Amino acid sequence: MKRILTILCTLTIILLWTEKAPAVHAAAKYDGKWRYYQDVGQYGLDEITLLMENRGKQVYLECQWEYFLPLYDLRENFQNRNGKVRSSIVYGNVQFNSKGQAVLKFKDPYNNGQLTVQMQKNGVNITWKGQGSSEYSFPNGTYNLNKKINTSAAESKSIGILLSNLTELHWKQFNVSKASSLDLIDFGVLHNFINNFETTITGTSDGRLFIPKAAVEQSLLKYFNINFRSHQSVTGYEYNGKGYLFDGYNVYPIDYVKVKGIYDLGSGKVEVNGELYDPNDPSSGTYGRVEAVIQKAGSRYVIKTLMVKN
Repeated sequence: MKRILTILCTLTIILLWTEKAPAVHAAAKYDGKWRYYQDVGQYGLDEITLLMENRGKQVYLECQWEYFLPLYDLRENFQNRNGKVRSSIVYGNVQFNSKGQAVLKFKDPYNNGQLTVQMQKNGVNITWKGQGSSEYSFPNGTYNLNKKINTSAAESKSIGILLSNLTELHWKQFNVSKASSLDLIDFGVLHNFINNFETTITGTSDGRLFIPKAAVEQSLLKYFNINFRSHQSVTGYEYNGKGYLFDGYNVYPIDYVKVKGIYDLGSGKVEVNGELYDPNDPSSGTYGRVEAVIQKAGSRYVIKTLMVKN
Protein backbone atom coordinates (compact mmCIF):
# COMPACT_ATOMS: atom_id res chain seq x y z
CA MET A 1 0.00 0.00 0.00
CA LYS A 2 2.84 2.41 0.91
CA ARG A 3 4.54 1.57 -2.39
CA ILE A 4 1.35 2.43 -4.35
CA LEU A 5 0.98 5.75 -2.51
CA THR A 6 4.63 6.59 -3.20
CA ILE A 7 4.18 5.93 -6.94
CA LEU A 8 0.99 8.03 -7.05
CA CYS A 9 2.70 10.92 -5.27
CA THR A 10 5.64 10.74 -7.67
CA LEU A 11 3.32 10.81 -10.70
CA THR A 12 1.41 13.78 -9.23
CA ILE A 13 4.65 15.72 -8.74
CA ILE A 14 5.73 14.96 -12.32
CA LEU A 15 2.37 16.13 -13.71
CA LEU A 16 2.42 19.34 -11.66
CA TRP A 17 6.00 20.10 -12.74
CA THR A 18 5.07 19.50 -16.39
CA GLU A 19 2.15 21.96 -16.17
CA LYS A 20 4.28 24.64 -14.53
CA ALA A 21 7.24 24.28 -16.88
CA PRO A 22 6.01 24.42 -20.49
CA ALA A 23 8.54 23.55 -23.16
CA VAL A 24 10.39 26.38 -24.84
CA HIS A 25 10.56 26.21 -28.64
CA ALA A 26 13.95 26.20 -30.30
CA ALA A 27 14.83 29.79 -31.08
CA ALA A 28 16.05 28.95 -34.58
CA LYS A 29 12.44 28.38 -35.68
CA TYR A 30 11.72 32.07 -35.28
CA ASP A 31 14.41 33.60 -37.47
CA GLY A 32 13.02 35.89 -40.16
CA LYS A 33 11.21 39.05 -41.12
CA TRP A 34 7.46 39.74 -41.19
CA ARG A 35 5.39 42.66 -42.47
CA TYR A 36 1.95 44.27 -42.18
CA TYR A 37 1.00 46.87 -44.78
CA GLN A 38 -2.07 48.99 -45.46
CA ASP A 39 -2.69 51.87 -47.84
CA VAL A 40 -3.83 55.16 -46.30
CA GLY A 41 -5.65 57.39 -48.75
CA GLN A 42 -4.16 57.68 -52.23
CA TYR A 43 -0.50 58.11 -51.30
CA GLY A 44 -0.19 57.27 -47.59
CA LEU A 45 0.84 54.07 -45.83
CA ASP A 46 0.59 52.25 -42.51
CA GLU A 47 3.36 49.65 -42.10
CA ILE A 48 4.65 47.38 -39.34
CA THR A 49 7.77 45.25 -39.71
CA LEU A 50 8.97 42.53 -37.34
CA LEU A 51 12.53 41.19 -37.25
CA MET A 52 13.38 38.10 -35.18
CA GLU A 53 16.86 36.61 -34.71
CA ASN A 54 18.07 33.45 -32.98
CA ARG A 55 20.22 34.21 -29.94
CA GLY A 56 20.71 30.83 -28.35
CA LYS A 57 17.79 29.95 -26.09
CA GLN A 58 16.26 33.37 -26.63
CA VAL A 59 14.95 35.30 -29.62
CA TYR A 60 15.73 38.94 -30.21
CA LEU A 61 12.79 40.78 -31.74
CA GLU A 62 12.48 44.26 -33.14
CA CYS A 63 9.05 45.59 -34.11
CA GLN A 64 8.86 48.88 -35.97
CA TRP A 65 5.82 50.96 -36.98
CA GLU A 66 5.73 53.66 -39.65
CA TYR A 67 2.77 55.82 -40.67
CA PHE A 68 2.86 58.45 -43.39
CA LEU A 69 0.06 60.56 -44.86
CA PRO A 70 1.17 63.26 -47.33
CA LEU A 71 -0.23 66.75 -46.79
CA TYR A 72 -3.66 66.90 -48.49
CA ASP A 73 -2.89 63.37 -49.78
CA LEU A 74 -1.21 64.89 -52.85
CA ARG A 75 1.34 63.27 -55.16
CA GLU A 76 3.78 66.18 -54.88
CA ASN A 77 3.80 65.96 -51.09
CA PHE A 78 4.28 62.18 -51.29
CA GLN A 79 7.33 62.66 -53.49
CA ASN A 80 8.76 65.34 -51.17
CA ARG A 81 7.94 63.40 -48.00
CA ASN A 82 5.87 66.33 -46.77
CA GLY A 83 3.04 65.39 -44.42
CA LYS A 84 2.12 63.57 -41.23
CA VAL A 85 4.83 61.11 -40.16
CA ARG A 86 4.54 58.79 -37.16
CA SER A 87 6.95 56.04 -36.09
CA SER A 88 7.86 53.85 -33.14
CA ILE A 89 9.99 50.84 -32.27
CA VAL A 90 9.94 48.23 -29.49
CA TYR A 91 12.63 45.59 -29.05
CA GLY A 92 14.14 43.03 -26.68
CA ASN A 93 14.84 39.35 -25.99
CA VAL A 94 12.01 36.84 -25.47
CA GLN A 95 11.35 33.13 -25.10
CA PHE A 96 8.58 31.33 -26.99
CA ASN A 97 6.50 28.73 -25.18
CA SER A 98 5.25 25.43 -26.59
CA LYS A 99 2.27 27.20 -28.18
CA GLY A 100 4.48 29.54 -30.17
CA GLN A 101 3.76 32.60 -28.05
CA ALA A 102 6.11 35.14 -26.51
CA VAL A 103 5.55 38.30 -24.47
CA LEU A 104 7.80 41.36 -24.42
CA LYS A 105 7.39 44.06 -21.78
CA PHE A 106 8.86 47.31 -23.02
CA LYS A 107 9.26 50.79 -21.60
CA ASP A 108 10.96 53.91 -22.94
CA PRO A 109 10.08 57.65 -22.99
CA TYR A 110 7.34 57.01 -25.58
CA ASN A 111 6.06 53.49 -24.82
CA ASN A 112 5.02 51.60 -21.72
CA GLY A 113 3.30 48.35 -22.54
CA GLN A 114 3.36 44.76 -23.63
CA LEU A 115 3.88 43.15 -27.04
CA THR A 116 2.44 39.65 -27.49
CA VAL A 117 3.72 37.65 -30.45
CA GLN A 118 1.75 34.58 -31.56
CA MET A 119 3.06 32.36 -34.36
CA GLN A 120 0.49 31.33 -36.98
CA LYS A 121 0.54 28.84 -39.84
CA ASN A 122 0.91 31.54 -42.48
CA GLY A 123 2.42 34.38 -40.46
CA VAL A 124 2.53 36.08 -37.07
CA ASN A 125 -0.10 37.86 -34.99
CA ILE A 126 1.14 40.68 -32.78
CA THR A 127 -0.83 42.57 -30.13
CA TRP A 128 0.41 45.75 -28.50
CA LYS A 129 -1.20 47.11 -25.34
CA GLY A 130 0.43 50.28 -24.10
CA GLN A 131 -0.10 53.63 -22.40
CA GLY A 132 1.85 55.89 -24.76
CA SER A 133 -0.06 58.52 -26.71
CA SER A 134 2.60 60.56 -28.54
CA GLU A 135 3.46 60.48 -32.24
CA TYR A 136 6.31 58.12 -31.33
CA SER A 137 4.10 55.62 -29.45
CA PHE A 138 3.35 52.19 -30.90
CA PRO A 139 -0.36 51.92 -31.86
CA ASN A 140 -2.58 49.69 -29.71
CA GLY A 141 -4.20 46.80 -31.55
CA THR A 142 -3.74 43.37 -33.10
CA TYR A 143 -2.06 42.95 -36.48
CA ASN A 144 -1.41 40.00 -38.77
CA LEU A 145 2.05 40.03 -40.36
CA ASN A 146 3.20 37.97 -43.35
CA LYS A 147 6.62 36.31 -43.45
CA LYS A 148 9.27 37.50 -45.87
CA ILE A 149 10.38 34.88 -48.38
CA ASN A 150 14.07 34.63 -49.19
CA THR A 151 14.39 34.56 -52.97
CA SER A 152 17.34 34.50 -55.31
CA ALA A 153 18.32 37.58 -57.29
CA ALA A 154 17.16 35.81 -60.44
CA GLU A 155 13.70 35.06 -59.01
CA SER A 156 13.27 38.61 -57.70
CA LYS A 157 14.24 39.94 -61.13
CA SER A 158 11.73 37.60 -62.80
CA ILE A 159 8.92 38.83 -60.54
CA GLY A 160 9.96 42.42 -61.21
CA ILE A 161 9.71 41.79 -64.96
CA LEU A 162 6.25 40.26 -64.48
CA LEU A 163 4.97 43.39 -62.73
CA SER A 164 6.77 45.67 -65.19
CA ASN A 165 4.36 44.46 -67.86
CA LEU A 166 1.74 46.58 -66.08
CA THR A 167 3.83 49.50 -64.87
CA GLU A 168 5.30 50.08 -68.34
CA LEU A 169 1.73 50.97 -69.38
CA HIS A 170 1.67 53.58 -66.58
CA TRP A 171 -1.14 51.72 -64.82
CA LYS A 172 -1.43 52.91 -61.22
CA GLN A 173 -4.07 50.52 -59.89
CA PHE A 174 -5.29 47.11 -61.01
CA ASN A 175 -7.43 44.33 -59.52
CA VAL A 176 -8.02 41.33 -61.76
CA SER A 177 -11.32 40.50 -60.02
CA LYS A 178 -12.68 43.97 -60.88
CA ALA A 179 -11.14 44.37 -64.34
CA SER A 180 -13.54 45.33 -67.13
CA SER A 181 -13.43 44.11 -70.73
CA LEU A 182 -11.92 47.49 -71.63
CA ASP A 183 -9.13 47.00 -69.08
CA LEU A 184 -8.30 43.52 -70.34
CA ILE A 185 -8.45 44.39 -74.04
CA ASP A 186 -6.36 47.49 -73.38
CA PHE A 187 -3.68 45.39 -71.70
CA GLY A 188 -3.76 42.65 -74.34
CA VAL A 189 -3.26 45.14 -77.17
CA LEU A 190 -0.77 47.53 -75.54
CA HIS A 191 1.39 44.76 -74.05
CA ASN A 192 1.91 43.27 -77.50
CA PHE A 193 2.32 46.69 -79.10
CA ILE A 194 5.28 47.38 -76.77
CA ASN A 195 6.85 43.93 -76.47
CA ASN A 196 5.81 41.83 -79.47
CA PHE A 197 5.24 44.35 -82.24
CA GLU A 198 7.02 42.46 -85.03
CA THR A 199 5.29 39.14 -84.33
CA THR A 200 1.73 40.28 -83.51
CA ILE A 201 1.07 43.69 -85.12
CA THR A 202 0.44 44.41 -88.81
CA GLY A 203 -0.53 47.55 -90.70
CA THR A 204 -3.74 48.13 -92.67
CA SER A 205 -4.34 49.94 -95.94
CA ASP A 206 -5.92 52.90 -94.14
CA GLY A 207 -2.89 53.44 -91.87
CA ARG A 208 -4.23 51.74 -88.77
CA LEU A 209 -2.76 48.81 -86.85
CA PHE A 210 -4.21 45.32 -86.41
CA ILE A 211 -3.67 42.61 -83.78
CA PRO A 212 -5.33 39.15 -83.97
CA LYS A 213 -7.57 38.21 -81.07
CA ALA A 214 -5.45 35.11 -80.37
CA ALA A 215 -2.51 37.33 -79.35
CA VAL A 216 -4.74 39.21 -76.89
CA GLU A 217 -6.06 35.94 -75.45
CA GLN A 218 -2.57 34.50 -75.00
CA SER A 219 -1.34 37.55 -73.09
CA LEU A 220 -4.35 37.59 -70.74
CA LEU A 221 -3.88 33.89 -70.02
CA LYS A 222 -0.15 34.28 -69.42
CA TYR A 223 -0.27 37.26 -67.06
CA PHE A 224 -3.69 36.93 -65.37
CA ASN A 225 -4.68 33.27 -65.96
CA ILE A 226 -7.86 34.48 -67.70
CA ASN A 227 -9.41 32.55 -70.59
CA PHE A 228 -10.74 35.63 -72.33
CA ARG A 229 -13.41 35.28 -75.04
CA SER A 230 -15.53 38.43 -74.52
CA HIS A 231 -14.21 40.19 -77.60
CA GLN A 232 -15.96 43.45 -78.46
CA SER A 233 -15.33 46.98 -79.65
CA VAL A 234 -14.35 49.29 -76.80
CA THR A 235 -12.96 52.81 -76.55
CA GLY A 236 -9.79 52.97 -78.67
CA TYR A 237 -10.15 49.49 -80.19
CA GLU A 238 -12.43 48.34 -83.01
CA TYR A 239 -13.18 44.61 -83.08
CA ASN A 240 -13.81 43.16 -86.56
CA GLY A 241 -14.38 39.52 -85.65
CA LYS A 242 -10.76 38.51 -86.19
CA GLY A 243 -8.96 41.00 -84.00
CA TYR A 244 -8.60 44.66 -83.10
CA LEU A 245 -7.95 47.75 -85.21
CA PHE A 246 -6.30 50.63 -83.36
CA ASP A 247 -3.93 53.57 -83.64
CA GLY A 248 -0.36 53.57 -82.36
CA TYR A 249 0.72 54.95 -78.98
CA ASN A 250 3.66 56.70 -77.39
CA VAL A 251 4.14 55.12 -73.95
CA TYR A 252 7.54 56.56 -73.05
CA PRO A 253 9.06 57.03 -70.53
CA ILE A 254 8.72 53.47 -69.23
CA ASP A 255 8.59 52.47 -65.55
CA TYR A 256 9.96 49.08 -64.49
CA VAL A 257 9.76 47.40 -61.06
CA LYS A 258 12.64 46.55 -58.75
CA VAL A 259 11.54 44.08 -56.07
CA LYS A 260 12.47 44.91 -52.47
CA GLY A 261 10.60 42.21 -50.56
CA ILE A 262 8.31 39.22 -51.12
CA TYR A 263 5.94 38.03 -48.36
CA ASP A 264 4.00 34.77 -48.03
CA LEU A 265 0.19 35.16 -47.92
CA GLY A 266 -0.50 31.41 -48.01
CA SER A 267 -2.42 29.38 -50.62
CA GLY A 268 0.18 30.12 -53.28
CA LYS A 269 -0.20 33.91 -53.00
CA VAL A 270 2.62 36.32 -52.24
CA GLU A 271 2.73 40.05 -51.59
CA VAL A 272 5.40 42.00 -53.44
CA ASN A 273 6.89 45.28 -52.25
CA GLY A 274 9.01 47.23 -54.72
CA GLU A 275 10.05 50.50 -56.30
CA LEU A 276 10.09 51.90 -59.83
CA TYR A 277 13.12 52.62 -61.99
CA ASP A 278 13.82 53.82 -65.52
CA PRO A 279 15.21 50.87 -67.58
CA ASN A 280 16.83 53.34 -69.97
CA ASP A 281 18.74 54.93 -67.07
CA PRO A 282 19.05 52.41 -64.18
CA SER A 283 21.83 54.45 -62.55
CA SER A 284 19.36 57.26 -61.82
CA GLY A 285 18.02 55.22 -58.89
CA THR A 286 14.53 54.17 -57.81
CA TYR A 287 11.39 56.15 -57.09
CA GLY A 288 7.79 55.60 -56.00
CA ARG A 289 6.31 52.54 -54.29
CA VAL A 290 4.81 49.38 -55.75
CA GLU A 291 2.55 46.96 -53.84
CA ALA A 292 1.25 43.87 -55.62
CA VAL A 293 -0.22 40.42 -55.01
CA ILE A 294 0.70 37.58 -57.34
CA GLN A 295 -0.32 33.91 -57.26
CA LYS A 296 1.11 30.63 -58.44
CA ALA A 297 -0.62 29.16 -61.50
CA GLY A 298 1.19 25.95 -62.31
CA SER A 299 4.88 26.75 -62.70
CA ARG A 300 4.43 30.51 -63.10
CA TYR A 301 3.09 33.51 -61.20
CA VAL A 302 0.12 35.57 -62.40
CA ILE A 303 -0.91 39.07 -61.30
CA LYS A 304 -3.87 39.55 -58.95
CA THR A 305 -3.55 43.18 -57.80
CA LEU A 306 -1.22 46.13 -58.31
CA MET A 307 -0.94 49.55 -56.63
CA VAL A 308 1.60 52.15 -57.74
CA LYS A 309 2.37 55.35 -55.85
CA ASN A 310 4.57 57.67 -57.84
